[in-house]
Amino acid sequence: MNIIVSRHNKASYLLFFLLTFTSGCCLVLDAQNNKQVDEEFPTPVAFPYEYLGTYSGNLNVADPTGSIANVPTDFIIKKTNDKEVFEYEFSFYQGENKIVNKYLLHIIDEEKGYYAITDEEGLEFMATLIKGVLYSTYDTKDKIMFTSLQFTNDGKLRFNIIITLKSKKQGKGGTNLSNVVQVQKALLSKT
Repeated sequence: MNIIVSRHNKASYLLFFLLTFTSGCCLVLDAQNNKQVDEEFPTPVAFPYEYLGTYSGNLNVADPTGSIANVPTDFIIKKTNDKEVFEYEFSFYQGENKIVNKYLLHIIDEEKGYYAITDEEGLEFMATLIKGVLYSTYDTKDKIMFTSLQFTNDGKLRFNIIITLKSKKQGKGGTNLSNVVQVQKALLSKT
């Protein structure tokens, strides 16, 4: 059985194909032209290279009773001779004494966002970069620490530490219980 396609049907198919194809092209071009650019947060590729320098501001320390301190704080990140290691330090005042905590940031797998952080006293923990935020969690004998460093395109650094105190009590299902005992937050500006 032969199928006979009239000129009218051929023209309809051709017109349908052209409209579909050009509409699809326009949608692709429109999507390419209207890429949503995140103005505030950087792309992960920029970390840490485009954020070298000094950031200053105040660190707010709070516990369940409320704010317990608002401390002038500096954060410095800089290159080392090793292209896969960066120095960074946090300094803040405790009374009249300036406390400086120095760390090394080691690139483990930049493509996957894996880093290691070490200090002069042998502390070592892993960190992961997700959508421009460097997250890390580590525990000590009696505490669990969660930190985040978030650099923005407008020269800001948001820094957070959540400290939990481990409990010897077990929850239902064998979970280990711990309570958040302190939160430290800072919004620092590049100077």
